[in-house]
Amino acid sequence: MPEKVIVEDKTNGVFVVTVECAIDFETYQDVKNAIKPLLVKTTRIIIVDMKGVEYISSVGIGVILKTKMFMESIGGKFIMIGLRPQVHTVFEIIKALPHMQVFASMEEADHYFMTIQRNEMEKNRKDQEK
Repeated sequence: MPEKVIVEDKTNGVFVVTVECAIDFETYQDVKNAIKPLLVKTTRIIIVDMKGVEYISSVGIGVILKTKMFMESIGGKFIMIGLRPQVHTVFEIIKALPHMQVFASMEEADHYFMTIQRNEMEKNRKDQEK
């Protein structure tokens, strides 16, 4: 049986959590247990890949929102990618999406990060020229 939740350590406190199941009363503990070791001050970014999630219940939403809140409390970033329409709608209904970064794919998220890094490098270069 394939794993339902896979954690990938990208680099320097950046983690991708891929969920390949519904997040409901039967599975939310698996998701919670996979994410729990990442909830430390050295984690900078948690990306949750939700393309394998066809259904999310209130307990699943709780795991996601608690992870997001922790990351905000330490100044980190929480990002979701690959939300299926029905899951996206659930987050819209609870009005969580305006406060979350959501991308269609990992490529879109990578492009976002690349742009941020380029802007920061340009800013630093200009500061050094002053």
